[in-house]
Amino acid sequence: MPAANQYQGAALPNTPATAQTLIGRYLDGHTMLELAAEHGITRPRLYQILLGQAPEQWREAQVAHAVERLERDKLAIDSATDALMLAKARESAKIAAWELERLLKRLYGPSAEVTGKDGGPLTVRIIQFGETIDAPQQDIADAQVIEKKP
Repeated sequence: MPAANQYQGAALPNTPATAQTLIGRYLDGHTMLELAAEHGITRPRLYQILLGQAPEQWREAQVAHAVERLERDKLAIDSATDALMLAKARESAKIAAWELERLLKRLYGPSAEVTGKDGGPLTVRIIQFGETIDAPQQDIADAQVIEKKP
């Protein structure tokens, strides 16, 4: 059970400046465990400050760590000398890739291209109560989504 002083949190103000300081220290290589112990609070309290005061900067810091981890794991895969080292590096790389898919989707996430028949434009038929509603074909950029609530 953690020491009672870890739950105080009064020594660390919940401000944007505090969040920026914590992010800088994290990027300098300090772990969240070290930062929490240094300030006498829990890791969840640190995350609360980071997510509440600087969510985008915290996400960027997490991306930087995940990219570094993925690159480190690629090197570990290449230099593995036995099956256990290789398995550990692969698993760690999978975790880093998973984090990157969620933290930076535009670069690391799966891409989904939607096309119609034979790779052409997508044609959507709207059917209401068993009837087909005929409408002229539109370019997808001009299309609008209309929801009808009962």
